[in-house]
Amino acid sequence: MKFRIKRTSTWGGEEKPCEKAYGGKHLGGRADDVRVWYIDINTLDELIALRDEVENELIVGTAYEKELNDMPEIEIYDDYRE
Repeated sequence: MKFRIKRTSTWGGEEKPCEKAYGGKHLGGRADDVRVWYIDINTLDELIALRDEVENELIVGTAYEKELNDMPEIEIYDDYRE
């Protein structure tokens, strides 16, 4: 299953959030838009392996940008946010 993936600490997404992330295109096509990264996770074991790889908690939900049409999303929770 394809997920959007991002890190809390790099909200704009300029850095690749993890080793297996791919894509990196800007939403809307402008350089000042948010960069979007994707990852394929097909099993619970793969999700747990990702958590172990990034050594942080994961938040699984849906993307809020309308361009992503409620795509499933993984946020690597490596910093505080409200």
